[in-house]
Amino acid sequence: MSESRNRAGVRLGIIGLGRGFMLTLPSLLAHPDITLFAACSSRSDARKRFEDDFGGIAYADYDAMLGNADVDAVYVATPHELHMEHTVAALEAGKCVLLEKPMAISLAQATVIVDASKTYGKTVIVGPSHSFDPAVGEALQLIKTGDFGKVKIVQSAYHTNFMYRPRRPEELDTKRGGGVIFSQGAHQFDIARMLAGGVGTSLVGQAGVWDASRHSETAYTGLIHFAGGAVANLTYSGNDFYDSDIELGSVSELGFPKNIDPGASRRMLSRLAGNDEANLKKIRSYQGLEVFRQSRAQTKNAEQNEHFGVWRVSLERADLMVFHDRIEVYHENGKYIHSVEGPAGATRRTVCDALVAAVNKDRTPLQIAEWAIGTLECCEAMIASSTDQQPVPLTLQTPVDGHPNLRF
Repeated sequence: MSESRNRAGVRLGIIGLGRGFMLTLPSLLAHPDITLFAACSSRSDARKRFEDDFGGIAYADYDAMLGNADVDAVYVATPHELHMEHTVAALEAGKCVLLEKPMAISLAQATVIVDASKTYGKTVIVGPSHSFDPAVGEALQLIKTGDFGKVKIVQSAYHTNFMYRPRRPEELDTKRGGGVIFSQGAHQFDIARMLAGGVGTSLVGQAGVWDASRHSETAYTGLIHFAGGAVANLTYSGNDFYDSDIELGSVSELGFPKNIDPGASRRMLSRLAGNDEANLKKIRSYQGLEVFRQSRAQTKNAEQNEHFGVWRVSLERADLMVFHDRIEVYHENGKYIHSVEGPAGATRRTVCDALVAAVNKDRTPLQIAEWAIGTLECCEAMIASSTDQQPVPLTLQTPVDGHPNLRF
């Protein structure tokens, strides 16, 4: 194993060597201050591959890994329904945690995580989330200058094939954290809250299970009202019809060039039988298949920034159009383009930087457990509002420091 793949720095332990880990792996490898030190997986092939690839220690039992005093921080990348169990165990062991979104599958579970983080004095960062994307961060900084006044409207409509990619059974079960609301609303609500000031006051929405074979919600739309006067108009569809990535020059959500082919994922799934879908999802995780060892998801980082579609922010004195590589600013004197730097070899560098800073007690990002519970509250509110056809009050929200809408 090359020395560049196992440096000194934050010694990271990973719980779960699945698809989430695969997507973050290139940025972990590229970070100069992160060492892939240990991992826990129920799959023996994944454990052996981790040891062979990185010279780390692989465990079948996460308690054994957490008992290793040399592990500085833990990346929880397990299925949604296991997030609380694994995160609380890591906190009890005295580790900082990077926790995949959504932070849990219920507000009750999320509250346990928040309380444990406070009790044990260790930070929980919920990510990678698209709220860490560079363009989102720079849009927020432009808003915070106050030059354009207060935010009035935030708009996002993102259409993908999400619900027709290969899925495990729990990913198609809303009660287990499946469907687009928990998986994708966790991104969209997070970004909207950041741009609008953070303190949502109510949500009204409609979600739909449009395809009984997918069992869970495939799309939703809704409005979130915020303290300070902003409203966010948010739509997400994972139905594999229109593909919003065409609006970003056919750059995929993960920053790779893509071929826009409406309905392709539906057609592929229609040809599968029995357990083929779950097995295909398993193949995309971290294991010993050479074709995937050489895949872009493990060994190559994207040349473009990750994104969650085009965002439109209307302020009192300007409109912002937020793309992956730029922010277009429209105001009374015309238009200018604020360029956003590319990923430079690590699309998820910002969340990796945040983890290192938290372990070193330099700073904490906005997206910690106390913030993320507000995003999960929006997920639950979308389900409740759609069921009851009523607005749902939001009470677990956190303000964005320095946001002009909250300057009273």
